[in-house]
Amino acid sequence: MLSMGNSLGSFSPLTAPLSLSPVSSGLSNQNTVGLPLGAQGFNTPSAVGQQQPTSQFSPLSTLAGDLEGKGNMLLQLAGMVRMLLQLLSALQSIDPTANQTPPAYDGGNNGQYHGDPHLVGFDGEKYDVMGQPGKTYNMLSDKNVEYNTTFEQWGGNGATVIGKAGIQVGNDQVYFDRSGNAPTVNGKPMEQGQEIQLDKGGKARWDGQKLTVDTGEYAIDLQVKEPNNPNGPYINSHVSINKGGPFSDFVAPHGLLGQTADSVKGEKNTGIDQGKQGGTVIDGTVNDYEVSDLWSHDSKFNRFDVQIGQVISNPTDGSVAKVLDTQGNVIFQAPPSASTLGGISTAA
Repeated sequence: MLSMGNSLGSFSPLTAPLSLSPVSSGLSNQNTVGLPLGAQGFNTPSAVGQQQPTSQFSPLSTLAGDLEGKGNMLLQLAGMVRMLLQLLSALQSIDPTANQTPPAYDGGNNGQYHGDPHLVGFDGEKYDVMGQPGKTYNMLSDKNVEYNTTFEQWGGNGATVIGKAGIQVGNDQVYFDRSGNAPTVNGKPMEQGQEIQLDKGGKARWDGQKLTVDTGEYAIDLQVKEPNNPNGPYINSHVSINKGGPFSDFVAPHGLLGQTADSVKGEKNTGIDQGKQGGTVIDGTVNDYEVSDLWSHDSKFNRFDVQIGQVISNPTDGSVAKVLDTQGNVIFQAPPSASTLGGISTAA
């Protein structure tokens, strides 16, 4: 109970409503229900018997006005931040290749590997890559396409063959090995005669003998050979380039096989080198093509998740001279002797 003087008697806060009227209530000589002395806007005597003038909440009104003004400013700032974020997002989504013509391809359309393993490039290059048993190497890497292969020992003379293959198209993964079992798509076995749609417009077909993966730019065939060979079976693979060429996405492919699809008008790279690890045909060394597993994109020349940052044109004819990714790495480059490759007009 709060003692309020003789005029109020006893007061219970649960039954007596609290009046905060700024007008004097007639309790001129009483402190109002325990409110702090000197509280603004109330009849608050500083001492018994001393009546203070009543305020009309002017300080609270001012504070409310200030808060309202600051609230409006905060709303305006929030709107400006929202607009800036939208602008930044729009700038980041600008495609440097939009409404441009991709470089023309002037090379061969067929590449392959077979046996232990012998490679034939798209321009007729012939070279061997033995790798190391148990390691996985990238065979072809392009934007949204990754074709990795695991090399396995074959016989006792140090030879290797391709024992497993993993082809990733966008988010979908197609697996095939030399066991003779049906290939799988995202871990699920395919049925004979089945065709499955893949990400990025791709598709996989299995006829019971041959697996074909169409990525859009490439058609990749894989088949198990010599299942009764004493040294064990192995995978042969043939890769053909579809209409539009491998540069249709403005990215030149790479990988042990993919890099040979590099012919632009004005230059063709052909060569024969039977060196056991790619010889002079491949860029770098075979170790540069090693990946962590069949679904990794961590080779030195990875193109799978590349993002185009800039297209540089030839100032003489507006053709594509060079394409850089967002990190400044060259992902396509025409030779100086190249003739017109497309209608690119984007200046450096």
